[in-house]
Amino acid sequence: MGRWRRSIILLPLLVLMTVVSILYANDVRETSAAPGKDFQVTITSVSPATTELVAQGSLIRYTVVLRNAGDTAISTTDATPALRLQSDNGDIESVTGPMTCTAPPVTTIDCQLNNQLGAGQSITLDVTVRVTAPSGNVLLGALADPGDQLTEDNDDADHPTLSCSTVGEGTDAGTPDEPDNFDCLIHTIGSIDLMATKTAVPAESEQVAPGSTVLYTVTVRKNGAAALGVPVRDMVSGPVAIVDVVAGPNVSCTHTPSQANCTVDFPEEDDPNLSVDDLTATFDIVVR
Repeated sequence: MGRWRRSIILLPLLVLMTVVSILYANDVRETSAAPGKDFQVTITSVSPATTELVAQGSLIRYTVVLRNAGDTAISTTDATPALRLQSDNGDIESVTGPMTCTAPPVTTIDCQLNNQLGAGQSITLDVTVRVTAPSGNVLLGALADPGDQLTEDNDDADHPTLSCSTVGEGTDAGTPDEPDNFDCLIHTIGSIDLMATKTAVPAESEQVAPGSTVLYTVTVRKNGAAALGVPVRDMVSGPVAIVDVVAGPNVSCTHTPSQANCTVDFPEEDDPNLSVDDLTATFDIVVR
């Protein structure tokens, strides 16, 4: 009889402990504050590196990553626009990726989500900026949710070592280098030294018959600042016309009967694996 009495007493205690455990678990879930919808944005320079000088007229290539660091999906209408890109001393020439953006080339571009951005998900944009100034700095800033339509824990940069107020930088109540709604990269503008040479086959001293073909080879050598998207033009005149242009590595060309229009991408000079040939671009012009 004593055993039964103890069992009857223990059973209500077990039930009570189970109820307390359930209530405690529910309380923990309810008091764990979810971050909600939380944009974070980062910019990376693809080429050239921020340690490289850039030249007026050259291109800088970036990737911009927009991430939802919260635990709640962000819809296409939660923040309009979802991302703003701003440049200083450069024009944004292209933005490609899974967002709908206003048309370049301009210094400010707004982008909208094409689809819902789930918790923990991110999207990547490829961005190019053309350097427009002869000196100073080129800045690219990326600001998520510029209209402050979301209630978020993070802020808008205010990094002590970066002066990015001209491209959307705001204030930051958190640590200065935390991932947040804003990011910025700076390139210093320097001078570029290009040397071009042109040779002909047959040589200029030789006579050519009407209707025959002359092959010109243009060689461009770079010194100084990093140079992407450098335009190189060559023109012909008289009773001849360009019939073809053959581009070498890192060169793209189009042509008309009177002009060859080429664009050259030179790699960064601080790469220890580069040779002199890597900093030289060539293209052939066929004239008849």
